[in-house]
Amino acid sequence: MKIFRIIICGLFAAVTAVFLFFVITETIKTDKTLPVITLESDMLDVSLKADNKEILKGVTAYDKKDGDITDRVFVESISRFTKKGICNVTYAVCDNDNHVTKITRKIRFKDYHSPVITLNESLCYSIYEVIDLTKAFTATDCIQGDISHSILLTSNATGMVAGVYNITVTATNKYGDSTTESFPLIIDDTISPAGPTIELSQYSLNVKKGSTVDFGSYIVSASDVFENDVTSSIRFETDADLNKEGSYTVHYYAIDSSNNTGHAILVVNVGN
Repeated sequence: MKIFRIIICGLFAAVTAVFLFFVITETIKTDKTLPVITLESDMLDVSLKADNKEILKGVTAYDKKDGDITDRVFVESISRFTKKGICNVTYAVCDNDNHVTKITRKIRFKDYHSPVITLNESLCYSIYEVIDLTKAFTATDCIQGDISHSILLTSNATGMVAGVYNITVTATNKYGDSTTESFPLIIDDTISPAGPTIELSQYSLNVKKGSTVDFGSYIVSASDVFENDVTSSIRFETDADLNKEGSYTVHYYAIDSSNNTGHAILVVNVGN
């Protein structure tokens, strides 16, 4: 028994020695260093159409064991805007030992602009109409395209009571930038759904202070409920002062053969 115990202990010692040898060898061979990512600059200007290759411009990576691994760097994520048109982009790289290094820098979309809200119809309604303002506005974003689904509408209108009210429209893109505009909402008790429909080429207009505008040129057509053309009956009036900044309205009126009146408005924003 004594000899057997000695043999067992010897075998155990030998196995342990072999195990430790391999552990120590692997430990010595294993690369514990992390790859290093270097940035040429802390801010990169790119266009809205920039691809990953352009966003990776000026980024290099080196690993002590693997050497130059720049071709393994990838864009891990792009954040929401930290400021208008500026995001944080996070780069990552992995070496042959699965060590990962990350680094973040800012990118600026040099041709970025905030979402654009478009008014698609006249905001002038009869007290007898059912108003659906969700169809009145669309919004586009230079990155996402159509973001009409993000539009938020608020108004101080109190039911279908004749008067001039305000409606505030906000459109927000996925980066957190938003545009907010206010429009006049007119509920008119002098017109009826049977009145002529006036079509304009656009229903809101932004002009620079001091501009000259032919408001008649925005008239497309007017037709009565029988689709008869009554465009020639259109007249317009406005208090717009194109030499003074502010928001104004141009009112267009059309009358059919039964003396029914149609009413539409063009919102004019005068700025610098």
